[in-house]
Amino acid sequence: MATRVAIRSICDFAERNNGLDGIFRSDSQNAARRIAANIICGWNNEIAAHIALLPLNEKESAVCEKYGGIPNEVMYGATLIVAGITENGCFGLQIGDGSFLAQTEDKMFFPVPDDLKLVGNLTTSLCDNNAIESFRYFYSEDNFSGVSLSSDGLINSFVNIDDFLKFGKRILTAVENNTAAALGEHLKMRSRCGSRDDISVAAISVNR
Repeated sequence: MATRVAIRSICDFAERNNGLDGIFRSDSQNAARRIAANIICGWNNEIAAHIALLPLNEKESAVCEKYGGIPNEVMYGATLIVAGITENGCFGLQIGDGSFLAQTEDKMFFPVPDDLKLVGNLTTSLCDNNAIESFRYFYSEDNFSGVSLSSDGLINSFVNIDDFLKFGKRILTAVENNTAAALGEHLKMRSRCGSRDDISVAAISVNR
C-alpha cells in the first residue's frame, strides 16, 4: 500500500507542477515535504479502507487488547524508499532503514542523508506520530545512470560496504540487460544464508 500510494503521490505532484525538476530546483525541501505529506495522508486512507474491509480476527484483537489497544497505523507500520529520475536529475525520499544507492559515471554511493535515529533494530516508520519529520531526501542534477533501492535484509547480508556497492552495480547491469529475474534465486540465497531477513529490491537503469 505504501508503494502504491508513493508512486501515485509522485505522479500527481509532477503533473500538478509540470514536472519535478523546476520545483525541486527552486525549493527542494518544500517539494520533498509536500510529497511526504501526501504519501502519509494517502497511506492512512488506505489503511482505514483495508481494515474496514478486513477487520481484525479474534487472535489479532486479543493481541491488541493485551497491549491496551494498538493504533491501526502501528499495526501496518512500514518503512519506505522512493526514487525518481528525471531528464535533468534525480531525487529520493526515505523513511526508515534500507539502502538507497545511486550511480553516476564515476561512482556508486549513498545519496540520502543518514538518520541518527536508526540504531540496531530500531527504525523510523510511516506509523510514527511525527513521520513527516523522519523523511530524508535529496535532489541532485548530477548525471545519474541508475538507482538501486533495497530493504535492510540485503545490505546486512554483506561483510563490507565495498562488496555491497559492487552488488549494486550488478543489479543495475542486470536491469539494463533485462536479466534481473535471474537475481531472484541469488537474493533468496542471501536471505537464507546471510541476513536471514526478507529482501526487496527495486532499480532504475538509464541510458542517457
